[in-house]
Amino acid sequence: MERFSRANPPPDLAGYYRLSKPMAKADSIVVEAYQAWELNEFSMAAELFLKASAVEYEEAKGRSKWAAPDSSVLYRLRAGFCLFKDGEQVKALELVKEGMNFDWKAERLWGDRRDAEQCHICHILYFASIGDMVQYSKHVKQAIADGERLEIPFPWSQSAKKQAIIASLAMNDSVNLSKWVTSVDAKSRKRDPELGLLCIQAERKCR
Repeated sequence: MERFSRANPPPDLAGYYRLSKPMAKADSIVVEAYQAWELNEFSMAAELFLKASAVEYEEAKGRSKWAAPDSSVLYRLRAGFCLFKDGEQVKALELVKEGMNFDWKAERLWGDRRDAEQCHICHILYFASIGDMVQYSKHVKQAIADGERLEIPFPWSQSAKKQAIIASLAMNDSVNLSKWVTSVDAKSRKRDPELGLLCIQAERKCR
C-alpha cells in the first residue's frame, strides 16, 4: 500500500497542500494561549498572549498595507483580560486601557471593536471592588460614550450586563442599575438563572 504524507499527499489533497500556507508564528502562539485560557491557566495565557503580540507586531511590519492588519493590540488586550481573572487587576488595567477609545476603524479592526466592552468592564469592576465612586462613575460614563461611538450600546453582551449589574449593586448606583436591568430580556433571564436572580435583586433595590 502506498504511504502518503504532506510531501506525497493523495491526489485529492495535493492541490490543497500546494495552496495552503504554514501557520504564522504568532498564530501558533495564540493557539497555545487560548488553550491555557480554557484550562484557567490565566498567568500562562497572559504570558503567551504578550509573546504573540510582540511576534505579531514584527510580522505585521513585514506585510504589505493590503495584507491582514496588525492584530497585536488584540493579543495585548487578551493578556490583560487573563491577568484580571488571575487577580492581577492593576497590571491588567495598564494593558486593557489601550482598548478604550481605540480607533478600531482606522486600524482595520472594526469587527473586533466589541473587545472595548470588556476593557471598560474591567475598570468598572475594579473601582467598584475598592469602593472608589469617583473613578467608578467616570468609567461608567466613558463606557457608555464609547458604546455610542462604536454603535454598540454598553453593556451589550450578557456577561457584561451581569458584571455591570454586580458593580452597580455594590456602588448603590440605582440610576444605571435600573437601565441595565431593563436591558435584560426575559429570554436571557431564563437562559441564565444567575443573571435572572441578579435582576430580581436589582429590581427590589430600585423600588
